[in-house]
Amino acid sequence: MIQFYDTMQQKKVPFKPLHPPKVSMYVCGVTVYDTCHIGHARAYIVFDMIKRHLNESGYTVTHIQNFTDIDDKIIRKANQESVCITTITKRYIRAFFDDMQALNIQPANHYPKATEHMDAIIALIERLLAIGSAFIHTNGDVLFSTAAFDGYGKLSKKVLGELEAGHRDTAQSIEAPSLDFVLWKQSKSGEPAWPSPWGSGRPGWHIECSAMAMQYLGDQIDIHGGGEDLVFPHHENEIAQCESCTGKPFVQYWLHNGFVTLHRQKMSKSLKNTITVRDLLDSVNPGAIRLYLLRTHYRTPFQFSWDGLEETRRSLQKLSTCLAEPETQIPTAAQVADLETFDQRFNQALNDDMNTALAVGVCFEVLRYIQTQGVGRSLVRDCLVYLGIQYDVERSEARPLPASCEALIAEREQARSNKDFSRSDQLRDELLTHGIAVKDTRNGPTWAWV
Repeated sequence: MIQFYDTMQQKKVPFKPLHPPKVSMYVCGVTVYDTCHIGHARAYIVFDMIKRHLNESGYTVTHIQNFTDIDDKIIRKANQESVCITTITKRYIRAFFDDMQALNIQPANHYPKATEHMDAIIALIERLLAIGSAFIHTNGDVLFSTAAFDGYGKLSKKVLGELEAGHRDTAQSIEAPSLDFVLWKQSKSGEPAWPSPWGSGRPGWHIECSAMAMQYLGDQIDIHGGGEDLVFPHHENEIAQCESCTGKPFVQYWLHNGFVTLHRQKMSKSLKNTITVRDLLDSVNPGAIRLYLLRTHYRTPFQFSWDGLEETRRSLQKLSTCLAEPETQIPTAAQVADLETFDQRFNQALNDDMNTALAVGVCFEVLRYIQTQGVGRSLVRDCLVYLGIQYDVERSEARPLPASCEALIAEREQARSNKDFSRSDQLRDELLTHGIAVKDTRNGPTWAWV
């Protein structure tokens, strides 16, 4: 039996889709103004694993994942480069697909873009206005009235009166209640805009996902997922919008993955502490990246470290070396039974709220079994394929150090000599973004590709 931890119920519950064997799954996608970082990689590897496991378990998953292709950050980037927004969005959508393919993430069934679904977005806003769940502000924007939805806060377990504003689609006017959020915003000079019954403008972030999810998957869907930072306000607001219109539970199972942190701080573009997927792919086997992220349960915060990634790379190399050797003996009846037990434990781990950490641990148990018993390679191969881990490609470790990085190492050593440890730490982190780990020794710094 498959079970998932549902954020709404705050407990593990058996998975029972609305229309088995069909499963509908909507995963919130990226805002395409920059390349993906490892936090994105974790989220999409998690939901790739959920889809793989459900499909292998006899279900048929329809997976929708949007692109937010109109946003203040996209407009700002386009203005900085003096190009149109489609130049920016097309560039980073291509980069997204390149990264996901490298990480062996199976594509969604559809990748709807907000700019291509304005009719559906406007129609949903019209429904909300018609039932009194939305109103037109004095500045011309259309806002959702959170007070009109009795269940507001039920996903995040926040109390309406205690909530504070602070997200990007909250109304800024002091005349509107602080938690009423924008459904349609009036256009500003020089910004992209679309015609609507309320004037030229563009949609708010939350209404985009609601409209696209309902268009492709219907009024009720089985699984809706994303990072835990989306619980509030984004997913809370999606619930309010959709359930106000339909009167039905919008989602059966809300699944959220934990943050990726660097130096115990959440990794995000706004904090400028991200490590991009491309940084990693330049120096590390993509299978090692995927394995590294799967070694921690998806709901647990993931503390990224270069040492941990290097340890995982070496572990994958051990697996690869073992699997390259031929199986020279036929397993005995007792060994067949042992291998069947390993296989059952692997599947039980995935059935138990997608516990990939435990499943990966089973793989390495079988590796040790192979070393003593001489059989089991085919099971490990099958498990790695199931996990989407490509193990037969290893990057060369014999690359020279670029001159620019040599200069950074020299500058860092000078900063240490001057006891400017803050600058030294900054330079160390900068080198890490190039895939270079620096270690200080009594004889001076050493470095290694990671």
